[in-house]
Amino acid sequence: MKTITLLTVKTLLFLLIAFNASASHTVSDLVLFNSESDVFIRYLNNGDTIYTDENVNIRADVTGSPTESVRFYLNGTFFRNENEAPYFLAGDEPGNINEWFKIPGTYTLTAIPYTGNNGTGIAGVSKTVTFRVIEPQLTFTLVNAVTDTDIRSLQDGDVINLDALPTNQLNIRVNSTFPGTESVVFHYNGVYNYRVENEAPYALFGDVSGNYNAWTATPGTYTLTARAFTGNFATGTGSRPRTITYYFYDPTPRTTMLESYPNPLEDNLTLNLEEMENAEIVITDMNGKQYYSGSVTGGTSAHTIDLSNMNMEKGIYVVQVKTATHTKVAKVIKQ
Repeated sequence: MKTITLLTVKTLLFLLIAFNASASHTVSDLVLFNSESDVFIRYLNNGDTIYTDENVNIRADVTGSPTESVRFYLNGTFFRNENEAPYFLAGDEPGNINEWFKIPGTYTLTAIPYTGNNGTGIAGVSKTVTFRVIEPQLTFTLVNAVTDTDIRSLQDGDVINLDALPTNQLNIRVNSTFPGTESVVFHYNGVYNYRVENEAPYALFGDVSGNYNAWTATPGTYTLTARAFTGNFATGTGSRPRTITYYFYDPTPRTTMLESYPNPLEDNLTLNLEEMENAEIVITDMNGKQYYSGSVTGGTSAHTIDLSNMNMEKGIYVVQVKTATHTKVAKVIKQ
């Protein structure tokens, strides 16, 4: 009788320990992060929308202990195992969140904590969220203002050789799938409410019944934000704003692409200067903010720049090397 009682107590104690271990570690939240800036965006909830042009990753926040790993499932299929906090759907490196590459669709994400590595041991309380990924409701098209025909789509980070275009007489159109669009407001190169268009086509520089007004494109960095509204003159319900930054470089033969490496880069950037003398070197982000300015006074085939102390965030940067007769341009990516 004593043996049975002792076994029963041991069994109950084991079950209690197992239950407490299971119940003590829980995925409390799934959190959306910007994978470029590594900053918090919002908590992810059922029914949320993520756009394909958003650079994001999703973190599982765990409360309680012990937790040694988190397993992620997308639409019922195993996606990834994370053995160290922070637990990200697409992983991370120290100080650097990876981007989750996604396509449009509906996703059900489940994150399950475990007491052992690689999804072993006792499973804790999971968290499941269903959300959708869709294309941006606003897109941009570069238009030939001479022939009123489309040239190409315009994307964030584009570097465009004006010499490769059929003309430098251009316009930019916003295409909207936002329901009930009646107007589009443009913010352009730091000018808020640069233009409001109340009829399609919604053109940055305007049009007359589809005859696009011409803007003469010149080299430089441009930032454009557009937002659609359900009422005229940017009234009513507004869409999610969309911002792109793009760069035009000089179409003359004196401006060419600059060879640089590595790309993407971390701390050091090497430029192939091909014996360029008395060259000025400038590095800016896509908004025109300058991070480096220097010069080369003697002919050299390669010039290396230490960028480790420049406080450069992850993103796209423009490198210009200028002499009295020549300019070279490169687009580089900082990891």
